[in-house]
Amino acid sequence: MKKIILFVALVSISAISFAQLTDKDVVFENNSFSQVFETTVPPNMQYLNAKQWIAKTFGSYKAVVQFEDESAHKIILKGKVNAPNDGEINETTWFQDKVTYSFTMTIDIKKGKYRVKIEDVRASIESKATPKDNPMADPRLSNYEMSLEEYINWNKRSSEYAFLREMHFKQKIVPILNSLVKDINTVDDF
Repeated sequence: MKKIILFVALVSISAISFAQLTDKDVVFENNSFSQVFETTVPPNMQYLNAKQWIAKTFGSYKAVVQFEDESAHKIILKGKVNAPNDGEINETTWFQDKVTYSFTMTIDIKKGKYRVKIEDVRASIESKATPKDNPMADPRLSNYEMSLEEYINWNKRSSEYAFLREMHFKQKIVPILNSLVKDINTVDDF
């Protein structure tokens, strides 16, 4: 009986530690997202795993980290991702544009848990479309930067555009969050 209880407990902990986030789990309110995750990994190992994840994900640890405190197990970084350029919806004006999302990510680590916050998400638009090329193009958006909320809602003519903009941002940020959750929970005693 003890073996069964131990097995169920280990399976439950594993499921909590490595649960995959979906687009529906990632909700931005006031240009901010925050979630606390439970873990069994010791704080020092979580911190080291987070540092390694940053280097692998963003290429240069030193280029993106703005603040780190090893004793408090806290890291703040400035990240950037490009909007996906997917041929299926390349016909919409906003996707002819080059869109780069920048954000601030904070990783706070404590015993048994860690918190990931993403805030100050900005969309930088480098427009290639002009009203002459495409009557739907908005000339105000040539080389323009705005908050994620402004970007999602800038064109009230179509709620479909707002849905697509939010969906494509989440298609970039959710895999990043999932890779962090996976890597921070890695126990490598090699």
